[in-house]
Amino acid sequence: MGIAEFQGHNLVAQHPALFTKTPVRAELADAPDRIYFTTYTLCDTEAFTQNTAALTKLASNMNRFSSVVNRFGIVPWAEQVTEIRVILEGQLGEG
Repeated sequence: MGIAEFQGHNLVAQHPALFTKTPVRAELADAPDRIYFTTYTLCDTEAFTQNTAALTKLASNMNRFSSVVNRFGIVPWAEQVTEIRVILEGQLGEG
């Protein structure tokens, strides 16, 4: 499976009753005079944890993601952030 072939389950689309979408007004940093709307999505976690089909699909997504990460040596984001923090602290400490 290649990175482009990773097709997870779209839980929001497949289980719309578990999610609430709310439009949110936003501004572009480089064009503050232009307003656009984006969607803020909340999950009903209690209902989600009771939905076996949704949990199964979530587990499948997690397994697929782990396979891609392991196969291609992608460093998880938490490790990337930690590495960046160490680099920045080193540079700020030298200044």
